[in-house]
Amino acid sequence: MTTTGGEDVMSSPVGHPRRWWILAVIIVAILVVFMDGMVLNVALPRIQQQLGASQSEQEWAVAAYTLVYAVLLLPFGVVADRFGRRRVLTAGLIVFGSGSVAAAYAWSPLALIVMRAVMGIGAAAILPATLAIIAHVFEDEDRARAIALWAGASGLAAALGPLVGGML
Repeated sequence: MTTTGGEDVMSSPVGHPRRWWILAVIIVAILVVFMDGMVLNVALPRIQQQLGASQSEQEWAVAAYTLVYAVLLLPFGVVADRFGRRRVLTAGLIVFGSGSVAAAYAWSPLALIVMRAVMGIGAAAILPATLAIIAHVFEDEDRARAIALWAGASGLAAALGPLVGGML
């Protein structure tokens, strides 16, 4: 054992004491982000019916999320490293959730497209922060397991998205 700042610290670190709870929060965030991409595809006929969205507007509603998400994914990784992963993850969840609620109550196809773009901003902030947090709070042997669970949750979200979209 070594002493650092008056605390006894074991010579072989085991990771953050709440790492599995942290992983649970990260998995919920990932489920929401990846599931959302699939949910809208099932809801398109209903959107056309309720909002009178044209084929082009429906395509933009799907593409706005994906396009903004893809463009901002790498820059938000840098932002998370610079300003704090937890802070960026929290901000991303707030932006994503706010955009999602607003999209649910969209009054026009344009409003839906804009809110989907806002959700893409939130999703782009969430994803890189999740993997960086996993790398930070897990040690080597547990890190591989945590990343496998993260990846499994991503696949589960892709499978559950159409089911949840159909139910909603």
